[in-house]
Amino acid sequence: KALTNRLLLVPVLMLLMVLSLTQMTQSARATSVIVLDFEGLGDFEQILNFYDGGFGSMGSGPGPDYDITFGPDALSLIDADEGGSGNFANEPSGSTIAFFLSGPGVVMNVPNGFTDGFSFFYSSAGSGSVTVYDGLDGTGNVLATLSLTENFNTCGASGDPTGDFACWDSVGVTFTGVAKSVNFSGAANLVGFDQITLGSSLPGAIDSDGDGVTDDVDNCVSDPNPDQADLDGDGLGDVCDSDVDGDGVENTSDNCLTTANADQADYDGDGAGDACDLDDDNDGVADDVDAFPFSDMSPTVVIGECDSGAPNLVLADGATFSDLIGQAALEAGSHREFVLAVGELGRQWWLEDGLITKRDKRMMVACAMETN
Repeated sequence: KALTNRLLLVPVLMLLMVLSLTQMTQSARATSVIVLDFEGLGDFEQILNFYDGGFGSMGSGPGPDYDITFGPDALSLIDADEGGSGNFANEPSGSTIAFFLSGPGVVMNVPNGFTDGFSFFYSSAGSGSVTVYDGLDGTGNVLATLSLTENFNTCGASGDPTGDFACWDSVGVTFTGVAKSVNFSGAANLVGFDQITLGSSLPGAIDSDGDGVTDDVDNCVSDPNPDQADLDGDGLGDVCDSDVDGDGVENTSDNCLTTANADQADYDGDGAGDACDLDDDNDGVADDVDAFPFSDMSPTVVIGECDSGAPNLVLADGATFSDLIGQAALEAGSHREFVLAVGELGRQWWLEDGLITKRDKRMMVACAMETN
């Protein structure tokens, strides 16, 4: 099988074309993860200095300035389904891949070096190998070797809609030291490459914030959050979401940071919104056991507009005197029944519990009688 819809016979003149470019002074160092997807290059175009901020042999570019160059036997190839001549399908990204001819120019040079790992996706009609060196031009110490096996039609995948090289495997390796070149001489002619990745053993796995989650699936690309927590399910992780609970109130002014409460209601004015306050009326009795979670916390018992002057005490179950008098008003069938109910409550609090004075009881009954 061949990677193109015709034999891999490229005109000699094309193979001899080498662009002479002035290297840009500010090159991107490959100290973090860099992924080469070859998009932006033409069909059968020598890659050359495209990834050094320069151009391919057909003038494509300028490409990203990664301080990476390729020899003249490294070419890009576009999927035939997208107007190119590539006999491949299901490529991991875009519609362009890279392949290497037989010859001396099959080396990728990275003068500034890269560390930690190297990886890529490949589809192959034969076995091969790729070798990582700590010197330029495939020299120096071997840091890693990746072995390739025939896999182009082993996965049962079909084309998209056409293409024989339809199966892609990922391979990667970690290493110590600083790599400065990669030799693809063991993978010439019948191997396609995509998402060649420098700095990671996982192809395409850019992890900008170093949290172990790659950028393509990271819900906070620039803020480390390995747990990917997303309370409101809006696709933004909590550590980078300016409104964690999704209630429309920014975190900096939200009185319930992790509980949605658009109204920001705060019954007791303690700075904690009712939606997340464990004691909404601040009476010292937790809401889950409070008979009246939103008690009338007036300092004295007020019935209607009449202030009895009696202390509005909080009982053990969280009810205040005012709460119980208010409940009596709702349950009474008449004004007389209400006055009698207030008198009975006052009697219990005064005589049985000693919580109020006789005067307090008398004043509460008087206010009840006044109230319509």
